[in-house]
Amino acid sequence: MSQRKRVSVIPAVTCPPRNIVVFGESGVGKSSLVNLIAGGSIAATSSGAKGCTFHHKKYELQVDDTPYAIWDTAGLDEGSYGTVPAEIAEEHLKQLLRDLNRANGIHLLVYCIRATRLRKTLLSNYNLFYSAICRKKVPIVAVVTGLENYEEEMADWWNANETEFAMLKMHFDGHACVTTLNADKVNSPILKQRCHASREAVLSMIRSTCARDRWETEQDGWVSAALADVRGMFKPTRHHSTQPTPVVALYDLPEHSFDPIGSVKDTSPFEGGHLMDVGGSPLLVYRIRDQNLRSGTRFKKQVSSRGADLLIFCVSVHSDGGASRRRAAAFYGSYGGDTRPLLVVVRDALSDESAYEWWHARDDDEKPDSVDGDAPPNHTDARKLQAIVRALPPPGGTDDYKRVAIVKLQRTIQTRSLQPVDVAPTGCFGWLTGGRRPAKLATSTTLLEADSFTRGDVWVPWHAGRR
Repeated sequence: MSQRKRVSVIPAVTCPPRNIVVFGESGVGKSSLVNLIAGGSIAATSSGAKGCTFHHKKYELQVDDTPYAIWDTAGLDEGSYGTVPAEIAEEHLKQLLRDLNRANGIHLLVYCIRATRLRKTLLSNYNLFYSAICRKKVPIVAVVTGLENYEEEMADWWNANETEFAMLKMHFDGHACVTTLNADKVNSPILKQRCHASREAVLSMIRSTCARDRWETEQDGWVSAALADVRGMFKPTRHHSTQPTPVVALYDLPEHSFDPIGSVKDTSPFEGGHLMDVGGSPLLVYRIRDQNLRSGTRFKKQVSSRGADLLIFCVSVHSDGGASRRRAAAFYGSYGGDTRPLLVVVRDALSDESAYEWWHARDDDEKPDSVDGDAPPNHTDARKLQAIVRALPPPGGTDDYKRVAIVKLQRTIQTRSLQPVDVAPTGCFGWLTGGRRPAKLATSTTLLEADSFTRGDVWVPWHAGRR
């Protein structure tokens, strides 16, 4: 009874609600999950009938005095990938994005998965919502349903199946293994206990992962980027098509870099892409120099029409924090950071926690709206860019710590890059680049030998014969 008092439906609040988008196949228990969160029946459950992709319903409620809006959204069903009417799905997607933008953006993605349905659409729906729509800019969690009769503890299901998600390079900021049965409609004391434990697990996960600040982006740019990727995902798969290689824009800031942004003229040739191996996965890495910092349009023309799939800003823990953040903001603004993930790597930090604290610390003389040179006025506070922050261990130290930190950084790069859309392969490297025609594809370390990731053993040159 006390649990139900914490949730009220459609409360009178002054602050906008945090938006939680629940997605997954039909019949996995999305509506039942909404009811579990609400502590009552506010969403009508179905018998598993298929709905149109991106069709959505909104439910407003309050948990622990915090207002939330739950968006129950239809994903792809088994067999529908490539067969959904494009014009209908696209119209539903446009409406969903417009409604979310007007409603204060997205704060959390919840992927609802049936424990008995680990099908091929598992990755398709993940890429569709997390990569194409949310641009990997918001937290994502998994809720595994249908575990009421699981022989072990419900939480043990994740331990037994976690490797399957890892093999697919699927990242989650949290997870809950639950039953969505209504506790008032079960007689078994064990099932009733599982129902109550499931609700508390989901609410606890929401409290710890739902972002306080929404992902801020301009609506037209977001809709354009999302539609472009969704259209690519909905295209019928070509025979002999290959998985395209993610493109990374790397800005490796020297420890002592005091030149004002834009003071160095862009007279040097644009540096070509380098095919690198990060933990067994290929990446096409483009090194951004100070003189290229204002060349976002040029970069896109040299690499591909969609630009980078991941922005990496690397900085030393011994650098000036304020100046580094302003440079990161300029990099973010020039290379489309509002619609692609930003990874901040702090060299010589002793842990991810210390890297995060350094990145978010404010210098005493740093003004909130200060700019360096002609930095974009809307992107001057790099700490609000929803960056993922990781540490790159200093040389020396214990081998075990360095190994763990490097593997974690490699996995972050692998899982946080946007999923490139599939295109026809061309050229001798077509199986790797998916048909992209970069300005200059290099496989040596001639131009990248001094970058922090090569020195730190995070990546190495990709060997052309490797497959």
